[in-house]
Amino acid sequence: MGSLSGTLTYRRYRVIGRPPEDFKERYSKELARHAFREVDSAIEKLRSAGWVTIRHLFDTDFSSPDRFLFNQYIRLVLRIDQLTIPAKLFSAYYTRRAEAYLAEHPEVERISRSLEEALKQKVREEIIRKGILPSTQAYELVWNLDSGRLFFFSTSKKANEEMIERFQQTFGLSLRFAHPLLLAYEFTEDASFEEAIEGLEPVVFSHPES
Repeated sequence: MGSLSGTLTYRRYRVIGRPPEDFKERYSKELARHAFREVDSAIEKLRSAGWVTIRHLFDTDFSSPDRFLFNQYIRLVLRIDQLTIPAKLFSAYYTRRAEAYLAEHPEVERISRSLEEALKQKVREEIIRKGILPSTQAYELVWNLDSGRLFFFSTSKKANEEMIERFQQTFGLSLRFAHPLLLAYEFTEDASFEEAIEGLEPVVFSHPES
């Protein structure tokens, strides 16, 4: 996974708040509740996101703390699956099914909106049964419980937004993006640092046009 091999590309966050005393048991239950679920066309769920363990993408067993807790670190993987049916293919399948329906039901003059949605759902199921696989993305998360620092190994805006929402739902804690100013403040013991920073004036590093 991202924190153990390859190029390290990540965003850093500060976790606001502390885990509860019974976090091991509570987080086991919450991770199981928010674990990844397969895409399900039967309920029009063509996109799915949730937690898996760092072992592999199909491992959603969070029944014990040792599945996600490593010393003072919680390590997880956010898996996001998206099943995308090519628009032209979908349109062709739908047109064929709609024409067949009208031929079988001559009393129907036109397809209503509700009937159209029902036919489209049948088309989705038909195409998926033919073996279309979802695209899968996986992003590792490392949370240091002692320091409150969290690393998410993706710079994608959508992936980070998904992670923040999923993290809050799972752990009941908020995240704050650790921008350079926040990092600088954390690494100094000078109490006047924040006041000094606020008093700085912006600097323009280009010559004004004449």
